[in-house]
Formats: sequence, C-alpha cells, structure tokens
Amino acid sequence: MDSDNPGLEEELGAGGWAEVHGTLAGVLAAGAEAAAAATLAARAGTDVEESALVPWAENLARGLADAQVGFRLQLPGDEEPLPRRVDALSAWVRGFLSGVGQAGDRLESAGDDAREALSDLAAIARGAAVTEEGSEAEEEAFAELVEYVRLVVQYLFEALNPPAAPARGKMSS
Repeated sequence: MDSDNPGLEEELGAGGWAEVHGTLAGVLAAGAEAAAAATLAARAGTDVEESALVPWAENLARGLADAQVGFRLQLPGDEEPLPRRVDALSAWVRGFLSGVGQAGDRLESAGDDAREALSDLAAIARGAAVTEEGSEAEEEAFAELVEYVRLVVQYLFEALNPPAAPARGKMSS
C-alpha cells in the first residue's frame, strides 16, 4: 500500500485504511479542523486511536487546502492485484461520502456541479468487476478513475470551503 502510515495499514488492512483516509478527507472537505476530523474518523467504526489519526489529518488538510501541494488517495500500490485496488478505491470513496455528509445543508447550496460530482462518487463507491490480472485497458481506466476522484475531492473541498474575503478597511488620508 502507498500509505503514509504503515502501522495503521497493517492494523486496518488495505480497505479499512483507505476508508479511514477517505473519511478524513470527507470530514475535512465538510469544513472540520484536522483534530475534529480525526475524532470523527476514529468514531466511524474503527479501533484506531484518535491521536494516531491527527498527524495524517493535518497532512491531508494541508494537501486539500493547497491545490499546488495536492493530496493523494491512500490506496494499495500497483504491485497489488487490480481487484484489491478497485475495492480499496470503493472503500475510500464510501468513507469520503460518509465524511462529507457532515457538511449538511451546505452540500445542497454548493450547486449543480457539486451534486453531479457527488453522484459520480456514489457510483464509484459501488465498485466494479475487473479481472484478477487486470488488462492494460483496465489498469489505465483505474489510474484515470483515481485521478478523477482526486480532482473531484479537491473541487468539493474548494466549493465547500471558499477562501474568506479579505477584510475591507477604511483608507486614511
């Protein structure tokens, strides 16, 4: 797995870690601070201590907040069979959708593009059947899907967390 936290990867397994990472991303996109995201992710049915998730939530928050830095989905590496990676991507997206639901009414006011993006993510969360070996076309499609998910998550983060308008002060003469 391409994990920033191999200890948690071993504890949770590939799908579990991917889902926790997706949950963190979703809660952060919903507008929570890193510590609050770690608390919610720890309570989302894992046995992971909140304190173990805080550093990864902070790193993820920095990546989401700065599109130049960016972030990457925590998924099994290319050496893993494609079906395992597809399952982990589905788990990641399910976690994200669960977390971003914390935004509540703000999701409705985010606009049609955001609703369409959420609909796309819901379809991805259902997974897909792929061959064990993974044809070249399936591998390419998977890589494109991972990048699409990354871009959609970045878009949703920005749509739900617009930059604050600069304060307007009086000009002195």
